[in-house]
Amino acid sequence: MSVYFSRGRNQITSKPLDIFVYNKLIRSETLAEAHQKQLKFYRDACRRMPFILQSSTMTHHVHPVRARLNLAVHLRKHMHVRNVGMIDEVTTDMYEWLYDTVWNYNHIQNFENIVVGKYSDACGYSYLDEKRYSKCSPFLKNFFKGVDRPSP
Repeated sequence: MSVYFSRGRNQITSKPLDIFVYNKLIRSETLAEAHQKQLKFYRDACRRMPFILQSSTMTHHVHPVRARLNLAVHLRKHMHVRNVGMIDEVTTDMYEWLYDTVWNYNHIQNFENIVVGKYSDACGYSYLDEKRYSKCSPFLKNFFKGVDRPSP
């Protein structure tokens, strides 16, 4: 049945057609309800993440799985907040960010720090021997470089 409604499209190449369920006029009454709204946002954002990365040509910067984890790290920055109104404001801002990003109203620079994050796949591997073997003993340095190998 879901194939019938999606008409053969997938989540990477086509915009999601489902409507955002968040209503910013309805405020949360309890802390649990506010966190539930934030969890719904995270689920919606994770579902749309492959399309966001593909449409904004960020797949060479970060993998969709790493982008989801970086988004979770960004949301955890606000976990110490106990004010329900503040959590609702953060969730509203994130929903607006998600809507603008899905419909390409957002530039890459506006959400790159959230999605790519501090650690990403773009972090290179150092080929400098001083950097690679700085914490190794001289024996291990020679072993890894292949120095003083016994001849067969």
